[in-house]
Amino acid sequence: MCASHLVQLNEMTLLARVSTHYRCAPCGPCGPCADWSRLRAMQELAEVTLLLGDVAIPAHKLVLCARSPVFRSMFTLNFKEAKEMVVHVKDARPEAFDKFLEYLYSGQVQDFEQMELQILLIADRYQVEDLKILCQIEMFDKVNTSNVLETLVLADKVNAQLLKKNALSVAVDNIGVVMASPSWKDFHREHNGLVDDMLKEASLKKVEE
Repeated sequence: MCASHLVQLNEMTLLARVSTHYRCAPCGPCGPCADWSRLRAMQELAEVTLLLGDVAIPAHKLVLCARSPVFRSMFTLNFKEAKEMVVHVKDARPEAFDKFLEYLYSGQVQDFEQMELQILLIADRYQVEDLKILCQIEMFDKVNTSNVLETLVLADKVNAQLLKKNALSVAVDNIGVVMASPSWKDFHREHNGLVDDMLKEASLKKVEE
């Protein structure tokens, strides 16, 4: 069952269609989700091998292509992966990539296990936008004054607008602490665009007061 959740962050309102059971009940997924999850266990039918260093993960081409535009391009155009049926995955932890595959097969993640950031980066790389939304929502309550600048840089890099808006709000609400932090000087020098975004956010908050 799915529900529409309205996520409102100051002047920006986004409607995110989020699965209400992305953290699964103890009984596990049901219906079509269960069918796709069972398919993942059928390794003898998997045509693709995903290589993460020394770790080989079998996967089904149909699922990869249906869920990710990047995989679809790999296997429908004249790429090496389409001929060899092997994908070399770089800069991803096997545990996080396994969670990513869990979402591709079942449409849910039972437990992010503190890997929201790693999963967000993988979802961005393979253009799985609905998983990006789930990761951002998971990260909302974890943004604080000690990581807000790092979060802003990351969110801007992967175009995670929900997370960026949330981080801007945290930064502006705690601007004195943020500007006194050791990382502020480098942030201010290297990310002028984000500093401008913070000023715009501060102006909007003043208007709303």
